[in-house]
Amino acid sequence: MKKVQLERVEKFIAPYRVTRGKGFRLKNIDPGDTAHLKSEDKAEAKEMLARGVEWLTEQQDMLYAQDHWVGVAEGTPVVGPDKRKALAAARRSLQAE
Repeated sequence: MKKVQLERVEKFIAPYRVTRGKGFRLKNIDPGDTAHLKSEDKAEAKEMLARGVEWLTEQQDMLYAQDHWVGVAEGTPVVGPDKRKALAAARRSLQAE
């Protein structure tokens, strides 16, 4: 996704981001809120949703590849509570290179 598109999505979702959980109550959110989009904007909303899903898919693929690559770099599959330690060790070794 292009930078301009990401900026547009960021502007769109900013009012809905929960940055601090304290004081947030889901019951205070209007389920009918359309974020200023009207029925004539339906095509634009679908396009934004499709782009967002595409971007999330790309990000998830990168995270999966990164996680998989770190396990291979360490030489053994990494599972369970040792995964965090292995990731930190791999990051340190990559930074040292």
